[in-house]
Amino acid sequence: MTASAPSCGSSSRLPRVRSWSRRRDTVDVLGQIMRAMVPPIRSARRDQIRTDRHDASVRADAIAARLASTLAEQDDKTELVRGAQIPVKLGRYDVRGKLADGGMATVYAGRLAGPAGFERLVALKVIRPEFSSDKSFVNMFLDEARIVARLSHPNVVAIHELGEHENEEGNKRLFIAMELLFGESLWDIWWTSRQKHMKLQEDMVAWMGARIAEGLHHAHELKSATGDPQNVVHRDINPANIFVTYDGQVKIIDFGLAKAKNRISETGFGVLKGKVAYMAPEQTKSSKDIDRRADIFALGVSLWELTTDRRLFKRNSGVETLSAVAECVIPDPTSLVEGYSPTLWTILEKALQKNKEDRYANAQELAHALDEFSRSQGRVVTSSTVAKYMEELFGAQRDRYSEWIEVVSAQDKPAPEGAFRPPSTGDENAVLVGETGKDASSPKSAAPKSQTPHPEPTKKSGPSAISKLLAPLPPPVEGLPAEEELKETRRVWIWAAVFLVVGIATVSWALRNM
Repeated sequence: MTASAPSCGSSSRLPRVRSWSRRRDTVDVLGQIMRAMVPPIRSARRDQIRTDRHDASVRADAIAARLASTLAEQDDKTELVRGAQIPVKLGRYDVRGKLADGGMATVYAGRLAGPAGFERLVALKVIRPEFSSDKSFVNMFLDEARIVARLSHPNVVAIHELGEHENEEGNKRLFIAMELLFGESLWDIWWTSRQKHMKLQEDMVAWMGARIAEGLHHAHELKSATGDPQNVVHRDINPANIFVTYDGQVKIIDFGLAKAKNRISETGFGVLKGKVAYMAPEQTKSSKDIDRRADIFALGVSLWELTTDRRLFKRNSGVETLSAVAECVIPDPTSLVEGYSPTLWTILEKALQKNKEDRYANAQELAHALDEFSRSQGRVVTSSTVAKYMEELFGAQRDRYSEWIEVVSAQDKPAPEGAFRPPSTGDENAVLVGETGKDASSPKSAAPKSQTPHPEPTKKSGPSAISKLLAPLPPPVEGLPAEEELKETRRVWIWAAVFLVVGIATVSWALRNM
């Protein structure tokens, strides 16, 4: 009896030891399975990301090739119609001469005659023949007319009517009759100032910026007849689309890319509208999140460039420019330009915030800040101040313009041949570095000496036929960016947690059945 007790005790502990041994083996096996499965999951996900990127890059290259081919075909067509005769009449307007050729339209000087010697000179914007059958261009043209026709503000170009003219061949052409402006674009003012070694003064730039902001605010606040906000966003504010008349009036022009409620044309996926170097960071990601604060940002970029006499985001390639816009690093102009006003920088810094929530809530707030700064500089800037500066820059040009208008207005004189205005230099491909008068010996130059000379921009023959840019896609890479790496790690741990839960459930079931 005594000898049998130990024997009974040993036999009772043996099954429990074997049971725990089997449990440890089961856990070890599950651990090995999980460790074996995690790397393939991570590797498979990495491979999928690389494949998706590669496919997207290939698609983007194909689209870019098609776009380049389309541009080449349209450029060929453009050359064929450049020599076309000026139409004699458009609707009820006598066409008296060509003002300029644009990428999408040609602008003529038109004359409307009435009883008792009444007459009005207008600018007639006509969609170019090679685009008249393109529905997207026609819709953009109609949208511009519909939007601007409802705006009435001294700092926005006025539209008189939208018309359609049918020629002898039965071809119909749309045209917009708008106010005829005598002056220059803000880009041409900047360009000519550089050529003459003159510098745009901060208080005058601020005053002009305030007028632009007021015009933008009026457009942003546009409502329908029933009071429904139209959510207008210009989307293409830059010095080339800001016009300054010889008598000092400042006007916003070209609403062809404007975004608004009930707009006919739509922005295609992957298409960026507007000049890239003046886009807000959110425009590089999605057109859905764009509101009035994108225009505020674009105006801030324009004013920063005019007052520092250098480009902010423009780089040597479109991809680099787009990357600079997305990063949105704004240099402090007080460290770039001697004597730059810290107050003006504070104003522009708020307009140029990367997060749109941190910018001015509306353009009117920006206008008030700019006006207050301009008044604080010791002189009262008005349209007369700007007109005097325009006379210094463009005195001879204004005289030639007046003579041309005199010929255009006369009934007994034939219309002048050829375009009056050469193609604008307001192209985003011009890279300006350094200040206007830095290397100049002209007494008019108020700018300090420079360590870096500025290269002369190359003048182009005119804007391209299509103002579109595909958002660049990065090429396939071996490694993953930090953000994607973090997301990938999270995905792996989520799957690991799933397998762990399944493993624990399996072990629990096995233990209950042992």
